[in-house]
Amino acid sequence: MDLGAHGCRLLGLSAGVTKTDPLELWIEDTGPIAARLKWAKRGSLGVEFDAPLDAEVVERLTDVVPAPNVLPLRRIKGS
Repeated sequence: MDLGAHGCRLLGLSAGVTKTDPLELWIEDTGPIAARLKWAKRGSLGVEFDAPLDAEVVERLTDVVPAPNVLPLRRIKGS
């Protein structure tokens, strides 16, 4: 989420890294992207890229519609 040239926010992740640890990210087919953890709170991670992404890369990645990772739940009748 919130992908920009200088970083992004990742949701629902638990990471065993600190702000001093280097990260390598893959976003879709783009990577590895060198980055650092900037903050972590409430199930989100703020990540800053070591070098800004090109404007065309950011535009291409923000146009991607991610595959849904939420399954609808249906109540069984009589339950």
